[in-house]
Amino acid sequence: MKWATLVLGVLLIGVVTFGTPLSLCSYHSPQTSLTDLKLSMSYRYFDNPAVPGVEVNSGKLRQTRPQLLAALRLSRLRVHSVRERVYRPGDFAIAGGLGQGSGTFHYYLSDQTPIFGFGGSNASYALGQTKPALNVSVGVGYGRFSDVTPLAKAVNIQKDLLALGTITDPLSNDTLMAIAKEIGKKVEYATIKD
Repeated sequence: MKWATLVLGVLLIGVVTFGTPLSLCSYHSPQTSLTDLKLSMSYRYFDNPAVPGVEVNSGKLRQTRPQLLAALRLSRLRVHSVRERVYRPGDFAIAGGLGQGSGTFHYYLSDQTPIFGFGGSNASYALGQTKPALNVSVGVGYGRFSDVTPLAKAVNIQKDLLALGTITDPLSNDTLMAIAKEIGKKVEYATIKD
């Protein structure tokens, strides 16, 4: 009796699980992560023979490091930019410098509601500045893009095919997911009909 109840329970759960419709939130786009680092250096030396001494003898080192992370519910852009130092050859003493950093994020509080929180900060510091500058902002927003995910486009394709009479029955969840994954591989389609 216990085995029969267990088998019946497993079958019931399986039927309920496989019988549920495919939600647009079932498709999870891959996480996008980008980090980049740029270094640049310049050096200038100028010595006019008609004037005693060296007129220009300086160099600059510049570093920029943007970082982007985008996922289904979280979007964050953090930029560490423009760290610049001026060096004088010979002693390599730092004559000046500037450091800046900023970051923003958007986070949907729920997959079902179009309410999201956002925030950001911007900070900078320059040598010789008495205090660093800091700006912080936070807030709540309302809105969400619609029909932009590959699965939403696949569902719209299914609707068009049903309306044209090309197919008589709705596509299976596996077929819709396969179409969505194929659309997700492409950079962009001009229209859903493409």
